[in-house]
Amino acid sequence: MNPRHHIEYKQLRKVNPQAARLAVINYLESIHSIIARTARVYGINRCVVYDILYKQASGHLND
Repeated sequence: MNPRHHIEYKQLRKVNPQAARLAVINYLESIHSIIARTARVYGINRCVVYDILYKQASGHLND
């Protein structure tokens, strides 16, 4: 995916929070864990990406 593209994470999260987080994780893995690029593409802060990774590590992607 081109880093100039923007995915509306907030809109996706309204529909399905778990799917939104999983999408971020999958994209992050596909670009070799470049957190800044992932945050830019999804229009979120790096802190949100870290929060998603924390949720993944704890085994709970749900709210």
